[in-house]
Amino acid sequence: MASLVCATEDHACAEIEKGVGALIIAEELLTHRVAYRLRETLDRLPAWSDMPIIVLLRQGPQTKSVRNILLLPGDVTLIARPLRVNTFVAHVHSALRSRRRQYLVRDQMLELERSESRYRTLFNSIDEGFCIVEVIFDENDKPVDYLFLQTNPSFSKHTGLIDVQGKRMRALAPELEEHWYEIYGHIALTGEPARFQQAAAQLGRWYDVFAFRYGNAERRQVAILFTDITARKRWEDALRRSENKFATIFNSAPALVGITTLKDGEIIDVNESALRFLGYRREEVIGKTTRELGLWGDQSDRVTMLQAMEEQRGIRNLEVNFRGKSGQTYTGLLSAEFIDVDDTRYLLIMVQDITGKKLADQEIERLNASLAAQVAELKGANEELEAFNRMVSHDLRQPLSSMGLTVQALELLCGENLDEACRNYVQSIHHRVIVMNDLISTLLAFSSSTRQELRRETINLSSMARGAAEEVRLNEPNRRVIFRIAEGVTADGDASLLRVVLANLIGNAWKYTGPREEAVIEFGVTEIEGQETFYVKDNGIGFDMADADGLFAPFKRLPGADTFRGFGIGLATVNRIIQRHGGRAWATAKREEGATFYFTLP
Repeated sequence: MASLVCATEDHACAEIEKGVGALIIAEELLTHRVAYRLRETLDRLPAWSDMPIIVLLRQGPQTKSVRNILLLPGDVTLIARPLRVNTFVAHVHSALRSRRRQYLVRDQMLELERSESRYRTLFNSIDEGFCIVEVIFDENDKPVDYLFLQTNPSFSKHTGLIDVQGKRMRALAPELEEHWYEIYGHIALTGEPARFQQAAAQLGRWYDVFAFRYGNAERRQVAILFTDITARKRWEDALRRSENKFATIFNSAPALVGITTLKDGEIIDVNESALRFLGYRREEVIGKTTRELGLWGDQSDRVTMLQAMEEQRGIRNLEVNFRGKSGQTYTGLLSAEFIDVDDTRYLLIMVQDITGKKLADQEIERLNASLAAQVAELKGANEELEAFNRMVSHDLRQPLSSMGLTVQALELLCGENLDEACRNYVQSIHHRVIVMNDLISTLLAFSSSTRQELRRETINLSSMARGAAEEVRLNEPNRRVIFRIAEGVTADGDASLLRVVLANLIGNAWKYTGPREEAVIEFGVTEIEGQETFYVKDNGIGFDMADADGLFAPFKRLPGADTFRGFGIGLATVNRIIQRHGGRAWATAKREEGATFYFTLP
């Protein structure tokens, strides 16, 4: 303990402001001016400061200055003189203890101020929303509303509500869900804190909330720390939808899809298509390796796949063999990608079963081989047919020609010496020779129609039809026949073969309209089932469609056609030529109402 003697009131006041423990002053020094200066100095001290002042009274009756001393702002103690040392020392110690307590209070107040400052800084700077509310209950202690007491600056950012202090939630959000009131009411009554995530539909937000009781139970106040997690929830929902979509695609994909570890091929997941195809249940494969299940037809296929993966960072359509639960081997096209999750590398594998395709390819190869053999055989047959045609053309026509010349010579040289019966025999032989020669020509034409190489070009079918019409008219110029030939009809095909087609069809129409007093033959083009279709139509004798099955067969003639010239080769030749062009030929007719022959040229 130290003491200091001050000679003037200014010195004393300066030391008081520095923070002395106590002031000891004699009564006679407390003049009006000194008292005024002391009062002024003491008033400037902090509120916690109550300066101990010991006044040493002089002997005699109490003066007016004593009453002024008692009015000083401080803890004033009056000690009469003469002094008793023990009493004086006791009073000084008591004053200093009082002053020490004041400084302790000061320190506590300063610490409290610093703590409040830190709290206020934290309160105002945290990004989370924070508020203190008073929960309002009805007469049955049911929470019905809450009143906002305090909010931090982030409150508005997280709620969209402003100026809420002193306002009730029911007034701010009338449609807020009841569970908010129930949760906060339970916390206020029980003191049990709660951490939860909940949606506030009227605010259009999701919140992550931690709430606890603030103060004692009678206050029924709840402190709420919360964060707007709407964006996170939307992201989680989007992720969940994406995962569900992936799971749906994963499980519904027709291909065999699985996820395995890269290191040992342990199966992490596999889709339903793979389970059904391989014949396993899910619990039989999850956690097992592909080696344990014997899925690889040849284990070297896995080594090949991994090598390709390392080199190319992924593979597409690697042909592999694999086995099902029954032991049956299949062939598939394997594609794979790396998937990295938490420092672990996995394989996403998809296998497209091509077992059926492989079998079909093998069958095609077999059929191609068989077809090649048949083609070779057909080629040989065609060569034989060509040889036969040459034989027919030379070996059969030569004697026919000799026979025809002989009959003509006989008729010329001996005609006057022959009786009528002999002349009829000679004429019959000559006619049969002509018919036989025509048949040979027809057969040769039919044969060449199937062997002649196609030379496609754009052809004016209208002009070609007019030429065919002029040729048949030359044979019977006196017949009354009307030709209606559409103009500008063109097609893509072989000119010489299509000339044969129109000659046969128009010749056929000319022949079977013979009984008509006035015949009509029409050539044109129409559209049937979206395809350009050409036709030759007549008003001839027609035919019964029930007899039309063999209409285009070689040497097949319809009932009643025997009275007309022909060998049954013309329509067969037409059909062969049209088929070689990739089209088709058909006919419609009614007996005695004419017929229409159609053909297409793709």
